Amino acid sequence: MALIFRDLLRMGIIDAPKNAVNIRISIPSKYLSEPYELPNDALIFGEILDVYDWLGNPVKDVDELVGSEITFILRRFFNTDYLYLSRNSWLILRDYGILPNEYQIKVKITSAKFDEEEIKIYPKVDKEIS
Repeated sequence: MALIFRDLLRMGIIDAPKNAVNIRISIPSKYLSEPYELPNDALIFGEILDVYDWLGNPVKDVDELVGSEITFILRRFFNTDYLYLSRNSWLILRDYGILPNEYQIKVKITSAKFDEEEIKIYPKVDKEIS
């Protein structure tokens, strides 16, 4: 079970965290950092469920990306969680030409880690945000 949502990849609006690139997706904090009390720089783990163009049409020829693990680094700004792509995750997307402001990704967030503690995200239900 997990938190499932999709968002357009964008260039960051605040400085990227260490070990991340300045590319992010976002979600309202009430779904992730608030209920799980996650601090800035928490690692967020999940997998890619699908890729869409900026208009929302499914992208073909990225079947190998579906199911790939993805890691983000959290930065909260006001009531929004900005999930910055880790450098390693960016390399996977970049090599398929999945660039900011051109593509949306649908992700399943399964866990978060900070201070050596790993927390399962919505372990009892799939919480899908549209």
